[in-house]
Amino acid sequence: METLDSSTQSFIFYTKDTKIIVLAPTLFTELVLHLLSGWRVDKVDDIEACIALRYLDNQWQIDSIICNSTIIRNDLVDAVNIFFLLLVYNVKRLQPSSKLIHCAGYEQNNENTLVLGTHGSGKSMHVITQGILGNKVLADDLVLFYPRRGLFATLGLPIRLRRPIGEFIENYFNASDLLVGSQIAYVRKNAIPVAPAGEVFSLDKFEQFDHDGVKNISIFSVLRHAKKYVLGDHFSSVKKNSKDFFVN
Repeated sequence: METLDSSTQSFIFYTKDTKIIVLAPTLFTELVLHLLSGWRVDKVDDIEACIALRYLDNQWQIDSIICNSTIIRNDLVDAVNIFFLLLVYNVKRLQPSSKLIHCAGYEQNNENTLVLGTHGSGKSMHVITQGILGNKVLADDLVLFYPRRGLFATLGLPIRLRRPIGEFIENYFNASDLLVGSQIAYVRKNAIPVAPAGEVFSLDKFEQFDHDGVKNISIFSVLRHAKKYVLGDHFSSVKKNSKDFFVN
């Protein structure tokens, strides 16, 4: 059976302060480059990878040095979603003093606002709307936080939409602006202003979204309110070498 293995290549994904080696099909790498902001990619010689992907037997197999086992996805966009998650957790691994926070954020009139909220509270739609209005999106889902410095950093991830997308979003974007899968869709970079990866910023405003609406929270209460949105430090409890990729 013909697969994409023949086009697999080692790449270095990097920002100004992060370098991550990825083994992946060339076409997959080109695809995610149309989505990520502020990430650059170069081909490198075959060296030990942090993340590996292959397309085999009509499914995507994704593995990493931070994975317990190989992750299988049948849908390309779902595979992209897992890749982004592994990418940011590897960024976190290289910056152990940082924390990953599940939140959204935007910049308006030179003021940076982070938005916290549970699933379905409306925070993502609020931030997407800010982007449509021309304001820079700092995050749609995840940011890095440096507790000792009191600063945050962008990850350059694209805006992710859950299907069904909704008439408002569908009417705004052209079909070529969206990478649509069975469950989620991603917005192509430059279709909406998204901050590049590695942009460090301080916080000016803090909003809490819930099903009762939005609340403006005192900046001095950030740590207390953000605590429950901090993700675990590790993607899994197992660390392995690249020679163990795709071996469950």
